Amino acid sequence: MAKKKNTFTVNGRKYIGRVFDFNTAADLDFMGLSVSDFGKKNLAMARAYLALYNGNDVEWAGREIQAHIVNGGNLTDLFEVFGNSVSDSDFFQAITANKETETQQEPEEKTEEE
Repeated sequence: MAKKKNTFTVNGRKYIGRVFDFNTAADLDFMGLSVSDFGKKNLAMARAYLALYNGNDVEWAGREIQAHIVNGGNLTDLFEVFGNSVSDSDFFQAITANKETETQQEPEEKTEEE
């Protein structure tokens, strides 16, 4: 099995991916993003990921990403590393399993007493 990618480069700087955990989810929520936004708000997620894991704000991350793109870079590695951090996350796996359990449970039937 191939080793999953854990580093990405933005604007000439190499970054190491981090584990997606409860604090990450809470920080993303504070930024107006949620787990349900994965795959929908890719640019906002990329900017938030870079900001969160490097102790900077989204404005800084946006400037770094813009400079990276303008200089011919792309975000393929960042997206791959972010995806790996989510898929390898015990926290994310647990909330996904909880959602699946909730949708598999059938609603209780209401009975009327006569």
